[in-house]
Amino acid sequence: MFVFFFYLDALTTQAEDVEEAVSTTTSANSQQTRRGIHVVMLLHLPRGATNKWCASYDLRWRLAFVDGVHAANNIGLPPVQDMIGKSMSEVVAELEMKKVLTASFRSALAMLQYPSERNNLQVREQIAHLLSLMDQPFFVDFLTELVSEMIQKSKSNALDEASGTRDDESALVRSGTFQGALHGRVIGAVSSTLAIALSHGDRNHMLRLLAEESLQDLWKRLFLESFRQMQVFETASAKKNTRQRSGQLKMGEMVSVVSDGYQGSPFSAEFPFSFFLDRHFSSMRSLSEGTSEEALDKQFAVLNLGLDGHLEDETLLERYTRDLCCMHFKAVDGMPPDIQATLLLRLLEVHGRERPQTLAALHFRLWSAEQEAHILFALLSAVPQAHTPVVDLLQSPSIVEMNTGERLLAVLAAVTAALDPDANFGDEWENSRAGYLGVSVLSRVPIEVVYPASA
Repeated sequence: MFVFFFYLDALTTQAEDVEEAVSTTTSANSQQTRRGIHVVMLLHLPRGATNKWCASYDLRWRLAFVDGVHAANNIGLPPVQDMIGKSMSEVVAELEMKKVLTASFRSALAMLQYPSERNNLQVREQIAHLLSLMDQPFFVDFLTELVSEMIQKSKSNALDEASGTRDDESALVRSGTFQGALHGRVIGAVSSTLAIALSHGDRNHMLRLLAEESLQDLWKRLFLESFRQMQVFETASAKKNTRQRSGQLKMGEMVSVVSDGYQGSPFSAEFPFSFFLDRHFSSMRSLSEGTSEEALDKQFAVLNLGLDGHLEDETLLERYTRDLCCMHFKAVDGMPPDIQATLLLRLLEVHGRERPQTLAALHFRLWSAEQEAHILFALLSAVPQAHTPVVDLLQSPSIVEMNTGERLLAVLAAVTAALDPDANFGDEWENSRAGYLGVSVLSRVPIEVVYPASA
């Protein structure tokens, strides 16, 4: 048996050559003595070519249209015949999601717009972290469920190419094949929804917390609760549709990653989705501020988040306190965030005369200690050399018996002493050199810290 294979390109091959190839193979097949000859003629017709080809074939020829020669399942996508008559959500439900997510997450990351510029090392570390997560079944299953849910809700991710080319008429030409165009729409739908998921998951740089196995269940649970309660996908879709109607929608639409640090400053959270819990407690403040820690904890328990009462892992309280400090207070110049959070936790401990044991206790005490903490941190920013003596002062047992005014006066004395060791706070300190220095230090504290607008 003989097989002749002809490959002809419409842009470089003359029409006479095609006709000659057809004639030659037809005459060869007509010879009874040459039975068993099979001829394959592949005619490459580039999309957009103006040439019209016409060749005569008799009944012995079988004609087939070859859309592409690359196997679709190499990247976890189905062939064209498996997508016919199905919606986008039905196609996505049958994808090999680990392959598709691995192929899509870089495009999704490129759509994220962070509040501060990141360097190449940070981007490479993030990609390496996500690649490691893609090898963990829990993360792939989690993203599969989330992406499928978003695509099922979406009205803009149509699978048919006719609706797709309304936004970009050259999509089919760029893809080269019909299968490639359909795959492009599937990958586009997965990438855009994945970008929305990552923008929420990496809010305050929380994706890195998934590297800690002990936090994975809490991270997933609070992600889903916050994602659905805050209607993250619905909000992003509404903004996209608004820009689409106004003609401002562009390919690779950017998705903003929000920072919840003090006055929008970026920070790296230590507790999964602490901003979400902080919002809930803030909404309870008007009704619970004058009650008790126990009453606030009962109100928080109604949310059924599983974080009411005493937490089994005490380190979670320390992590959450650090995030509270970053979200509610300006960073102290020259002081590590962990030390500043330790000072805040000590201040809350002093206000309650014992270490707080619940998230509700942290917030209840924060409401009464907030102005004092602002003044404390402003003083420490004004006089960096006072960091160590003030930390030592707040850790001393005597500080517990002082009221707010006495504590601030003691802190001011320590700050002034750091400026001038010879200054002495006596009974008439206001008329002394120490008093002068104290007033000078206070003058460096912003007026809105001492007298907040809400006061």
